[in-house]
Amino acid sequence: MSKDRLRWAAIGLALGIIGGGVGAAGANRWYPGVTRFETIRAQEIQIVNTGGKLAAMIRSDSDGGTLSVLNTAGEPVVMLFADSDGSGKLSVCNAAREPVAGIGADSDGGGLLSVTNAAGKPAAALGTHKNGAVLELYNAAGNLVAKLPAGESGGTK
Repeated sequence: MSKDRLRWAAIGLALGIIGGGVGAAGANRWYPGVTRFETIRAQEIQIVNTGGKLAAMIRSDSDGGTLSVLNTAGEPVVMLFADSDGSGKLSVCNAAREPVAGIGADSDGGGLLSVTNAAGKPAAALGTHKNGAVLELYNAAGNLVAKLPAGESGGTK
């Protein structure tokens, strides 16, 4: 089994146990032979690869919880977390651990998708507002060059 498949199997196993992926008789339907746990209480759960290196972790923090997937250098590159405003966020980083894509909620409680270029400048954003949605596109310098809002009376160019 490849390292990636093993890592995802371990993450799936942890989430399956935590999420209750078990049958009525207590046998785990995805991983036969794994015991059913009614409750696991921990401040952190770590998943390691076959070499003993940290590959993923689930932990609590002051805002709620965080699920992190780490690259082979041990740096978190995918993070799913509860933010300080009480909403959920997903952040994807490049190999240098710089955020390049994110999904979350904006300050008005709507959805927001953002993408940056390799220099960390905004590249595109898709979000909602009180009357609809807006798509924004940026040049390589991070300057807004196109904005397409949509509202109750249609869109504008």
